[in-house]
Amino acid sequence: MTRKPLEELDLVHEDEPKIAPKNPNEPRNEPRNEPESQILEIIGSNPSTSYEELVQLTQKSRSSIMRQIARLKASGRLKRIGPKKGGHWDIVE
Repeated sequence: MTRKPLEELDLVHEDEPKIAPKNPNEPRNEPRNEPESQILEIIGSNPSTSYEELVQLTQKSRSSIMRQIARLKASGRLKRIGPKKGGHWDIVE
């Protein structure tokens, strides 16, 4: 199975800044940076995505992916349903 390049997944937005400025009035449930948005978009298209697949698709380190997922889980935007093997992700709206 071949994977599409990152650009074809519409995860990279050239007109958006690389790092979003922090705004205290910004809702806490919205991702504040590009990796979180990428992770949510990938998981939205495939809820059974693994950490390794996220590493490959985002081209970030495993520790970065784990840190971003921990932030998303802590903010209530992402939940893991089921076991580590065979479970899936649930995006909380």
